[in-house]
Amino acid sequence: MTKKMRKMRKKTGLLDFSAEIVKGEQAMESEEFWQDMRSFISRNKKEIIGALLGLLIGLFILYLGLLRTIIIAIFTLLGFLIGSRDELKEDIKMILDRILPV
Repeated sequence: MTKKMRKMRKKTGLLDFSAEIVKGEQAMESEEFWQDMRSFISRNKKEIIGALLGLLIGLFILYLGLLRTIIIAIFTLLGFLIGSRDELKEDIKMILDRILPV
């Protein structure tokens, strides 16, 4: 916008009115944007989780190396499997009875 146009708008009072309209449109666009983002995330949860997991694994490989990353992944998987078992005490007793018969 040129200086001449700004002066004309300022004299007629259109500048203030147009600024309010722009602010209102920006607020509405912002609300629509976040609503669209929430909708996108709710539709694509698995893809987003997969992408973030891939990013995390990639960063681990870059910073720790492949072997250390594989070891961390194995221990994480074992921890998940052990934690997901409801009858953990019974399973441990059964394994110990097989290894160390009384």
